[in-house]
Amino acid sequence: MSSIIKLALYALLIIGVAYVVPGISVAGFWPTAVIVGLAFALVNAIVRALLPNNIVFGIIAFILNTVGFWYIAIYVSGFSIANIGTAVIGSLLASIGVWLINEIF
Repeated sequence: MSSIIKLALYALLIIGVAYVVPGISVAGFWPTAVIVGLAFALVNAIVRALLPNNIVFGIIAFILNTVGFWYIAIYVSGFSIANIGTAVIGSLLASIGVWLINEIF
């Protein structure tokens, strides 16, 4: 049950990021936002598992999250990012959101 709640929160997070950051658009909650939320959470989990916790690897993790966010927009139809600057801002907000969701659940 907790996994379903987390997935719904990830999808709402992606919709929230798209609402706040101009240049990011999501076609809808189902299935686009759900797929994007799941994919970004997966990218975050892989990056966090591979890199130790310190400032240098934190910067590398942020760059990898941004690249992952950008590639998700390329491969998931209905989700688009206008440019790399928008991807950086969106990735930052989404990373903070995923961290908060993981801390709560």
